[in-house]
Amino acid sequence: MTEDSSLPLDNINMILWSKTYGYVLEIALEKDLFFAVERQTAVSLERLAEILEMPLMSARVIAQYLCGLKLLNFNDSEFSNSELSKNYLLNEAFSREIEAFSARTFTNFKDQLYHPVPQPWYEIKNRDNNIANVHGISNDFFMAGTQHNWRVQKGKELAGQFDFSGYSYLLDIGGASGGWAMGIRSVYPHLRCDIFDLPDVTAITKLVIEKNGDNNTGVIPGDMFNDPQYPVDADVILLANVLHDWTRSDMITILKNIYVAYPQITLLVSELFIEDNWQGPLLHMIQSILILGPDQKSGWQPSYSEMEDILKEVGFGKVRRELNLVIAKKG
Repeated sequence: MTEDSSLPLDNINMILWSKTYGYVLEIALEKDLFFAVERQTAVSLERLAEILEMPLMSARVIAQYLCGLKLLNFNDSEFSNSELSKNYLLNEAFSREIEAFSARTFTNFKDQLYHPVPQPWYEIKNRDNNIANVHGISNDFFMAGTQHNWRVQKGKELAGQFDFSGYSYLLDIGGASGGWAMGIRSVYPHLRCDIFDLPDVTAITKLVIEKNGDNNTGVIPGDMFNDPQYPVDADVILLANVLHDWTRSDMITILKNIYVAYPQITLLVSELFIEDNWQGPLLHMIQSILILGPDQKSGWQPSYSEMEDILKEVGFGKVRRELNLVIAKKG
């Protein structure tokens, strides 16, 4: 296969995870969700969780999927049936046909929603295990192979989206292999970059950086939750696919530690953000199931407005959005 004919990685992910759309619909039909919503005209997320009989954050995942599939509408913090659902899914005979069609094994998917297990990063945060055991950071796939190459590409894309020419020192918090910073520096070689991550991670990050011959990127071992010693002269900070791993309260802790460390800073939050009406992009809905954990220990995929609200709550006064990016400034 030639390079020109290869599928983008995002398309492959969509193909691999397309079954989850059917799983979500089957769960909704099993619980008569659309009939229950129609009886009440519109329902809150809390009520949706009651109907589905699952944890709140799991119900949020289901709701995002259904909104993305245009089966639910999300307005004013409530959910209602879309015209598509009203026309077809409120027909019991049609619903039974769908259930029969989708009658296949999806026990693991349901178990993840109804009985979510702690994600590895919470085991690390709570000191229940070490990084190498639960996250496989020594694995080439995670640190230096496919995942690293994906980060480099995303860094290049961000460099084409955001103008770094007026900045001199980029701090990449939770930067793992350093791929985002390397991608950015390939476009803006004047930037000095440091990767801030846990000591076990930065030990490997340093090897990846040395292998790539990047003499202007370094590492800073630390903990973004517990007294992080951020360099005072950084003028732009990147959080790329980091915040979605944590609960809202943990997000605020991470962001407050950044906010209080700098009198003046530009913060770039790069995520697979959900649209404010939760109707896409569908690929971003897939991410929400990958980071799901038990309530109070769950990641979640925020919408643009949810992230903007959190940043403003922390204290950032200037907040704006771009594609897959929310930019916040202090000072």
